[in-house]
Amino acid sequence: MPLPTARMARAAGVRRSFIPLRPIALPTMLATDLYQAAYADIVARWDAALSSILNSYELTLAQMTTDAPEDTGAIISQVEADLAGVFLTIRPALATWAAKVELAHRRKWAESLLAGAKVDIAMMIGPQDVRQTVAAVIEENVGLVRSVSDEARRRIGGSVFRGYQNRTSPADVAREIREAVAMERRRAIRIAGDQVSKLGAQLNQERRRQAGIPLFRWRHSSKRNPREDHLARDGNLYSERTDWAGREFEGETVRTPPPADDRAGVPPYCGCTEQAVLALDWMIEDELEAV
Repeated sequence: MPLPTARMARAAGVRRSFIPLRPIALPTMLATDLYQAAYADIVARWDAALSSILNSYELTLAQMTTDAPEDTGAIISQVEADLAGVFLTIRPALATWAAKVELAHRRKWAESLLAGAKVDIAMMIGPQDVRQTVAAVIEENVGLVRSVSDEARRRIGGSVFRGYQNRTSPADVAREIREAVAMERRRAIRIAGDQVSKLGAQLNQERRRQAGIPLFRWRHSSKRNPREDHLARDGNLYSERTDWAGREFEGETVRTPPPADDRAGVPPYCGCTEQAVLALDWMIEDELEAV
């Protein structure tokens, strides 16, 4: 049962009909925390293995005739085997990170409602309300961490074994495999930032529904090279209640939200957000009907 947010706002003396709440902006350090908690060690282990891989490559290249080398492949396989133990520690680290994100979002959400509608819900909500959303993000990141390791292994292995086939100089192979690790480091950092945005976007939706607020305004991220359709949505009003779609607010028509996989913050590297808007008269009408 959603909270009677609108009636609580009216009881607190709020008389405005439409109240846009302050958008939730999560601290950027949460992306750094995620990278350090789950991705950095994977990248560091591949980076640490490069000298051994290059030494083996150089020695084998000097001695090879026609047979495919095995020693370098064994080193790469050993790094993968060692990472199996690291993967066991990822879920607890991700759970700790996700709990920090949820707490930061919950506090900001409570502050936003208190500032905009004089409704204090700090003691009415908790982490258990969004546990399924948080658990799904943890599992997604387990897979993403593995993908970073797999891609590093693919790039390094591909460079090394192409090098053997083409008799590429050790200096050129060294440049390629160092860049391979650097690419995965950059990718992991981008993933970490994107995952904070995604979890924040999902928590926005969960908390709004919990508060009985179906209305939101699309806020574009202002990133360079934006998705044109997302940019075109900037400022538009949307409602998750289909019977609210088509209603007018100050000359603006309320729209039906985009598909679930194209909501703000959901597509890869989307930084858009959904700003909750309280339509008190509409919400009170619905709350009274539900009593």
